[in-house]
Amino acid sequence: MRCRSSVSDVRGSRGWRRCLILLSLGTLSAAGAGASSRTDVVVLVNGDHVTGEVEGLAQGKLSFRTDNAGTLSIEWDKIVSLESRNRLQLMLSDGGRRIGSVAATTAPRELQLHDAKTGESVILPLGQIVRIYPIDEGDRLARLDGYLTAGYNYTKANNLQEFVFTGGLSTTQENRRWSVDASTAVATQDGANNTQRFDVTGQLRRFLPQRWFRQGTVQFESNQELGLDLRTSAGGAFGRYLLQSHDQEWAWYAGANLTQEQQVAQANRRDVEALFGTQYALYRFDTPERTVNADLRVLPSLTDSGRIRSALTVRCRYEIVKDFFFELSLYGTYDNRPGPDAKSRSDYGTETSLGFSF
Repeated sequence: MRCRSSVSDVRGSRGWRRCLILLSLGTLSAAGAGASSRTDVVVLVNGDHVTGEVEGLAQGKLSFRTDNAGTLSIEWDKIVSLESRNRLQLMLSDGGRRIGSVAATTAPRELQLHDAKTGESVILPLGQIVRIYPIDEGDRLARLDGYLTAGYNYTKANNLQEFVFTGGLSTTQENRRWSVDASTAVATQDGANNTQRFDVTGQLRRFLPQRWFRQGTVQFESNQELGLDLRTSAGGAFGRYLLQSHDQEWAWYAGANLTQEQQVAQANRRDVEALFGTQYALYRFDTPERTVNADLRVLPSLTDSGRIRSALTVRCRYEIVKDFFFELSLYGTYDNRPGPDAKSRSDYGTETSLGFSF
């Protein structure tokens, strides 16, 4: 847009006023065009129609941005139909991927995909769709998900007190997911030394076709019960989702770890380990929300013949009020060849805590 004015107009400021008016109108028009681009429509089971923009579907919840109500988090099983003129990538429960725009059909709980690659139209039940990504946002940083918990346990018989804190951040994008999780616990007891353990784990998982994935993990852990000052691990694995739906995930993976251990009053210990693991997650978003996450790892040594380690974590959460939850967790670690100062070959227990997610 060009603003032309004569010398007299400039001197009288009339030309500049005219330019400012035209620029303002252009800005308002652009803003209006941007607002009108949110034309995706979600129809809920109660008949409500919501207009906005699809931001993504993950773990059974659709993120849907609206102009007047902000970003909504809608349970996938509460949606009857979805329409979007934008290009979306849909990940299906059988591991397949489709790209295109979607439209509603006359039948509930299904949509019509206009495939951008083949040009054909395909009817897809909503129950088969486990992930949705706007195709133009695959390289942008997705919304961060996080949690914090704090717990306290007390046993009167021996005046045992345990303080537990956990926290984590994660985000899922079109082709990858990264997460950082940390936990620490301190126990005090009459007639015994205080004990402490902590664990910090960072993971990057890259999604591949047909539900396959590869991942890299870095971990720092300490456990005085096992005589371990610090163990640093770095490794990679290759795996596959055996089950992937809007309310469940089950995966297995296998790989290798490089570890270095600093044990109490002992020289550093280096090891190469094979890694075999499985993860399971269950989501229930009907009020109150409930989730279960389980992770089991088995690590036989490749350089110290006969040594084997394992670790199990199970976390069950129950929503109290929105974003606040009660958590019951079970942990267990085992090492058949711990350091000479270890009090036991295994350490296990249960923990209760309160937390919130964001």
